[in-house]
Amino acid sequence: MLGKALDGSGPLGPWLVTADQVDGDNLKIECRVNGKVVQSSNTADMVFNCKQLVSYVSRYMTLKPGDIIFTGTPEGVIAGKKKEEQVWLKAGDKVVTSIEKLGDLEFTLT
Repeated sequence: MLGKALDGSGPLGPWLVTADQVDGDNLKIECRVNGKVVQSSNTADMVFNCKQLVSYVSRYMTLKPGDIIFTGTPEGVIAGKKKEEQVWLKAGDKVVTSIEKLGDLEFTLT
């Protein structure tokens, strides 16, 4: 949870949808930094699908409508790269994450 729940982190949007609107278990997901693709995958490649995640989390805490569960991330995270290939985000970088059928979440680091 530390990597997903820091003060000021966890951007959401541009909107949220419910399971009856979009099946979250087979959507293309991509992240670009300054226009360069740094992650590209599909939610079908997640180790656990959405239903499994909700089932597991609900064993340990009460879930209510509107609660949000942050999942893992596709391959391509910086920690998985060789030291010489690691390029850390910095002020001014533009990050765009796209999820098929949901839209783009775009922000610039300050």
